[in-house]
Amino acid sequence: ARHGPHLHLVCRHCGRVIEAEENLLEPLGERCRARYGFEPDLQHLSVTGVCADCQAKGEA
Repeated sequence: ARHGPHLHLVCRHCGRVIEAEENLLEPLGERCRARYGFEPDLQHLSVTGVCADCQAKGEA
């Protein structure tokens, strides 16, 4: 298992888990800090969606 900051992209159809680059959500963190004065914890996060394979099968 990977330790430290990481982002999982989880397919709601097939369950595939993709580890995305750590800095993918940095723009969200910057916006939360600038606009709302809020410090988000983006160290360990999962985002649910549909992977490319399932999209190609029409399962989006």
